[in-house]
Amino acid sequence: MKTIAVLGASGFVGVRLVEMLHLGGVAQVRPIFYRPASMAPLARFQLDWRMAEYSNPSALAAALQGCDTLVHLATGDPKIIRNLTTPVYEAAARAGVRRMVFLSSASVYGQAPATGTNDSSPLPRRHRFPYNAAKVEAERRLRVARTHGKTELVVLRPGIVWGPRSRWIVDTMRTIRAGTFGWLNNGQGTINPIYVDNLVHAIVCASSAPADGQNFLLNDPEPGSWREFFTPWLEACGKNPADVPGAPPYVPARGLKARFERVRVHELTQQIAPKIPSVLKQMVKALVAKAPAQSIGAIETVSGPPQPAQLSEEMTVLEECQWRFPVKHAHTQLGWTPPVSWPTAVERTLGWLRFADLLPSPK
Repeated sequence: MKTIAVLGASGFVGVRLVEMLHLGGVAQVRPIFYRPASMAPLARFQLDWRMAEYSNPSALAAALQGCDTLVHLATGDPKIIRNLTTPVYEAAARAGVRRMVFLSSASVYGQAPATGTNDSSPLPRRHRFPYNAAKVEAERRLRVARTHGKTELVVLRPGIVWGPRSRWIVDTMRTIRAGTFGWLNNGQGTINPIYVDNLVHAIVCASSAPADGQNFLLNDPEPGSWREFFTPWLEACGKNPADVPGAPPYVPARGLKARFERVRVHELTQQIAPKIPSVLKQMVKALVAKAPAQSIGAIETVSGPPQPAQLSEEMTVLEECQWRFPVKHAHTQLGWTPPVSWPTAVERTLGWLRFADLLPSPK
């Protein structure tokens, strides 16, 4: 039985991947942690875990010895996402790992991709959000490394990954129960979701399918709209979706502080930041700190029942999406078909919500 190593095993997808590999007997699984505290979510299993600093190719290569496949799920801020790619691939190549499966994101095409976007579409050069740009750069660096190494590379680009324990479910339940949930455009925007178990299945397929050098968009056939996605959680809380009011979309703030923040998180700024003298950074921060904050479209606070909260910039763009990614390439090349249906995924997630006491008590 082959051994699959997992970087980022303590995250949402990582924990579920290790659970399914270990309990399902699909493969020997070796979680690799960079700090002892990260082991906690999987401590209930007796696993061949290793400890290594991900950015240290020599230490990581030693931890990867004997592994057939490396699943790279490790993430972090944009700088970490970019900088982990080359040393991780180098470590895999040194250890003789046959294939790396890298979990990228459908957001490499933006939160509201252009109509017609598919697996082979060129990646946009400019991005609204630093995370997107970091994933694009991570893919680029891995492809460059692949040209010099023997370890095969498969890139997966899932959409909204959800399921028990996911932030998409937990955060949604919190806003519904607080009375601050609201529709944008009546929830008619297009969603590109994938249930976590279906993503795990795609990772397993990608570990062995003849797909070296290829990338795959991934989403489930349903739900198709944000309204369909949110409806089960609203109804579980005793809410009628038809009675839910609209939520204010994101409106950009203005003023020096807001402009500084937009420049600070820009991908170009993140790349050159290490070269900027610390004295100059401190001077700019001091000037910005003294500037008054200004905003437009602020929501006036009123007494009475809770009102829908203003959506974040990312959620506003996501819920304005009008394009459904095609996944035929994953079906034909990976042999991937989502094993868990939408109704079953909802049932499992509602079961976990009851277990976690995140549903309101019946009246």
